Amino acid sequence: MPRTEDLMDHEIAMIAKAFLKFRSDLEDAMPAENLGTALRSMKLIPSEEEIELYVNTYAKNGYISQKSFLIIGADCWVDDKALEELIWKAFHQFDKVCSGKISQDMMRKILLEMGEPIPDKEAEAIIKGALGKDGFVAYSQLILQWTK
Repeated sequence: MPRTEDLMDHEIAMIAKAFLKFRSDLEDAMPAENLGTALRSMKLIPSEEEIELYVNTYAKNGYISQKSFLIIGADCWVDDKALEELIWKAFHQFDKVCSGKISQDMMRKILLEMGEPIPDKEAEAIIKGALGKDGFVAYSQLILQWTK
């Protein structure tokens, strides 16, 4: 995991932009309850346990400072190439023959039951957008979308 000094200028700018988007209008700090959403808005994928640890470590009176958010962002940072590789490996766990496709049911199960589940409507929209004429989800298109 990179330290803040290891981040490139555009990565620091992305973290700062996320902070500004999710900070409180009344405070120059982010409500701790926004931490997970802010990190995920940057395509970072911390677990709920990691988020809780960050909140317990960095939150003061229920808020996270911009400096602390930069440290947390750097700790969670995954460069685009590593993120793409991670996603490919995850899909290959469910596609044993490396066909580039998985069933709708498997995709639904992944989105709704594994890791950090997402809302049903969002899962259905993802499946619909990646569904091929053969009725299978072509995950290569999803990976391209998710890592843009």
